[in-house]
Amino acid sequence: MADDIPGFSNDFGAVYSDRVIIHANKGWFKAGKREEMSIAHITAVKLETARHLLGGVLLLILGLAMLHLGVFIVAIPMLVESVLLVAGWPVVTILGLGQNLKKSSGGIWQKTQAEAFVAAVRKAMAEDACSH
Repeated sequence: MADDIPGFSNDFGAVYSDRVIIHANKGWFKAGKREEMSIAHITAVKLETARHLLGGVLLLILGLAMLHLGVFIVAIPMLVESVLLVAGWPVVTILGLGQNLKKSSGGIWQKTQAEAFVAAVRKAMAEDACSH
């Protein structure tokens, strides 16, 4: 490996001059698996927002019904979860050679981190393309 200090690092992974380490299959409540990919083998990187509108709307309706019935201990978590499902959360996808796909997601509060990670990977890809 060319260097041991990442040029960029956060909860989604680390970007070095020659490789990217992504926390693949990372989710809200799991750390994910640390996977390494060579910058030269990355063909695309994108940031998406995952949403579950139907589930969010259903939970909102059920939560409001529980709130109306006075069952606050059930209603409040349902309403919070409905907001999270509708608002969505960031999902970073890195596509490598041979359709090698790695995904990492985070909470809605981590969107800025996801954007910064994607920008760092794109910058490293551009620098790698210029060096060849």
